[in-house]
Amino acid sequence: MSIDPAQGSDVDSAVETKPCKPHVLLGVSGSVATVKLAQLVTTCSKFAEVQVVCTQRAKTFFDYSDLACTVFDDSMEWDSWKRLGDPVLHIEVTC
Repeated sequence: MSIDPAQGSDVDSAVETKPCKPHVLLGVSGSVATVKLAQLVTTCSKFAEVQVVCTQRAKTFFDYSDLACTVFDDSMEWDSWKRLGDPVLHIEVTC
């Protein structure tokens, strides 16, 4: 299928070309440096779509309500996978 630009097209008006933000996945563990996570998420959110993946121990160093992004933790990995063919969280967040 070819579209003649001289004739105009509804395709041009239906498809907006927005700049695509990069995706940033921040991984945090049980380190005291995790207290800087909210600041890091805020800074990265200015130019990227941000998601956080954290260990159980990391959750002691930050408050979910301080983060304006999706946060995944260890339990979500195992709760979402029951049998072969089910989505695997650590793979899904990279897509």
